[in-house]
Amino acid sequence: MESIIDPFCQQVLRESAQGVVAFGLVVARLAGLFVWGPVFGHQALPLKFRALLVLALALVVTPALLPMASRQPIDGLGFDRLAAGPPLIGGDVADLVRMGAGELMVGLALGLGMQTILSGMQMAGRLIDQQIGTSLAEVFNPELGGDVSLSGQLLHQLGLLVFLLIGGHLLIVAALLDTFQSLPIGAAGVGPPMFELLTRLVQQSLMLALQVSAPVLATLAVVGLALGVLGRAAPQINVLMLGFPVRALVGLLVLGSTALLAGDLLADVVPEAVLQLRRAVESR
Repeated sequence: MESIIDPFCQQVLRESAQGVVAFGLVVARLAGLFVWGPVFGHQALPLKFRALLVLALALVVTPALLPMASRQPIDGLGFDRLAAGPPLIGGDVADLVRMGAGELMVGLALGLGMQTILSGMQMAGRLIDQQIGTSLAEVFNPELGGDVSLSGQLLHQLGLLVFLLIGGHLLIVAALLDTFQSLPIGAAGVGPPMFELLTRLVQQSLMLALQVSAPVLATLAVVGLALGVLGRAAPQINVLMLGFPVRALVGLLVLGSTALLAGDLLADVVPEAVLQLRRAVESR
């Protein structure tokens, strides 16, 4: 009887060990997104909530990634055992650490890419505040861990709202889950295509900032020109003191009227950026 049970027990233990390690690697890949990704990595979300969400997703995903078990008789005695599937793990602790780091980098790359796009909204707000004279009044942004300008915080919150409304959080999670099909657990990592894409996303973020702030900057340029002409025509008017409230009022009015345009620009950029990030991860 011992010769019959021992192979079965060994196979079960081997499959269990593979399942535990696979679960840990899946958690590492998902955790990268929940550490640095937009919305998911927001400091307002409790750490325990994010950890439980990662574990819940990993519990759903891991069984689908394990090799399908077939049942074979042992020595024709009617006992069934799990057929040996392809090993998911191998090597020592250093190999497991290396695989875990590769899995974590995939999630971090996806989160960093989307965070780079959303930072373009904050950059646009900083450019606007420098022109309307409110750049010294800054507030703390817990998501970015630093001080941001008032308009930058406003546009950043608008960007997060648009990101949620268009389902960007679902798109980025779906893109991360799709990577399990092209990158098996334990074989993930970030290659040169991802670094090249992150460079392009920085350029795209800068372009988004210029597009969002362009109406305000152009209008304030005209206002500055008009104030300069007024100062030459009527030297007795203190153009410097008059210019601060006028520029602030005009800038805020233009910003409020073009906020929908900024949302539309971001809504067009996010889906394409998610698709590019997924392709870059899969082409390592």
